[in-house]
Amino acid sequence: MIQISDKIPAKGYILAYFKERLIFEPYTVRDGKPIFKGSELFERGTLHECHFFDKERDYFMIHRQSRNDMIVKIRTADEEKNIEPDLIFIQTVLIKDEYAKRADIPSTLRIINRYEYSDSDTLVLKNYRISF
Repeated sequence: MIQISDKIPAKGYILAYFKERLIFEPYTVRDGKPIFKGSELFERGTLHECHFFDKERDYFMIHRQSRNDMIVKIRTADEEKNIEPDLIFIQTVLIKDEYAKRADIPSTLRIINRYEYSDSDTLVLKNYRISF
């Protein structure tokens, strides 16, 4: 079973890539557990990558197959206040019609890409955060 931290946003969206299928659903936390359609995959599924996010915070998990462990990162909008504005690039992406037609799913997502300069002055993607 995959352990989910109490540090995920209290409500928002889950975007999770399992071997079996993709989950993109709204969720709420009840009794310390996220409640969403498809949550049974956390009991038996093969998770590759997962985001629990709202407008301000992205709780990100990725399965590292080589070590059979999980990398967990929390990225917040507050962190972006300390990044030079020219090093932030925001993409607005459309959601597939099967999701966008639903009233409980946003029609677009925002990907906030955070760049930095390497030692050789090359611009590289440091990390990103999903928002709506």
